[in-house]
Amino acid sequence: MLARHAAGGVTALIIDEAQSLPHELIEEVRLLANVETATEKLLPVVLAGQPELAERLEHEDLRQLKQRVALRCDLHPLDIRETAAYIAGRLKIAGGDCANIFTREAVQTIYDRSRGIPRTISVICDNALVTGFAAGVRPVGSNVVLEVCRDFRLSPAKEAAAPGVLFSAQDAVAPQPTNGNGTGTAPSVKPPSAAASEARLQPAGHVRDGHIFSSYTKPKRFRFF
Repeated sequence: MLARHAAGGVTALIIDEAQSLPHELIEEVRLLANVETATEKLLPVVLAGQPELAERLEHEDLRQLKQRVALRCDLHPLDIRETAAYIAGRLKIAGGDCANIFTREAVQTIYDRSRGIPRTISVICDNALVTGFAAGVRPVGSNVVLEVCRDFRLSPAKEAAAPGVLFSAQDAVAPQPTNGNGTGTAPSVKPPSAAASEARLQPAGHVRDGHIFSSYTKPKRFRFF
């Protein structure tokens, strides 16, 4: 490491699934992170893992390692647009045309059952493609995705039902003007249009307009603390 550092290179240790490391091995990682010159560290260490990693770092035996953490971030589940972009990106890398492989409803179902977790999204898509190929179905629809989710015991996320609003002030029709003999008609209220009712009843995360595989430029969903 000293020779590499002298040549201008950087050596780093990246550990995935770090939440599974035993305490003894994590302690050895901490000791490796202490290797340094008189001015800087020689071996930056990156620990990546599931949310259980944060719980592990709260353990009393790992307090010295926790004190050495210089940067910490949480990655949140993807939303529906990010899920669609993730699927489209993976398919594009593999040389596929995303618009002709999964239907819009299939992507919505993948999002609902995966809860936006990338690893689960990949598992559902992989098995849905295999099932669709075996059945000669193209593009893969939501029925194929639901079959895969049943096999993997992936139930839809439970979301609290939002209070419904059937009428709003904007739905009221202004009173009709009086006719020639001075009589008027009573103000009437029209029921909400089908489009307005559908918009109110859409589940959270549902995309109504626009192509589901359109590009998405929302900032990365992580926070530092």
